[in-house]
Amino acid sequence: DLLARAARRFLLMAPGRFRERLAGASDELIGEFGLLGGGAIARLLGLTAVAWLVHIGVFVLLARGIGIDTDVHVLVLCIAAAIFTALIPVSVSGLGTRDVVLIMLFNRIGLPVEAAVAFSLTFVLVYIFQGIVGLGCWLTRPFGARGATGEVP
Repeated sequence: DLLARAARRFLLMAPGRFRERLAGASDELIGEFGLLGGGAIARLLGLTAVAWLVHIGVFVLLARGIGIDTDVHVLVLCIAAAIFTALIPVSVSGLGTRDVVLIMLFNRIGLPVEAAVAFSLTFVLVYIFQGIVGLGCWLTRPFGARGATGEVP
């Protein structure tokens, strides 16, 4: 119920012409969570946390690999800001916006512009790699290939 109230409050910010469709979609999504038991939700949250830790850990290792030597907590903050900024729908895959944020943050901590641009490039390369892996998974076993009982033909 708390999630539903939060979603409705958030939807008040949506333009009027979209509000009804978004409300229906969010109600349906929240209803689906009711089908999951507490253990399943806990497992999903745990897997999500592990996935984010691995995701950020990859970027920390790549930063170290290209010679960016700063405190890990500062680096994690820069990574989070870059990921969040790339979600703003003003460019393709966050190109440019992520660069600007990393340049500004790296400048504040005394790292050169070249390091920020090189680090931003690692984001693009990682996302291309993830896309290729996802494409391979989709080509070998797409979601639609399952039968009514869940078996793969």
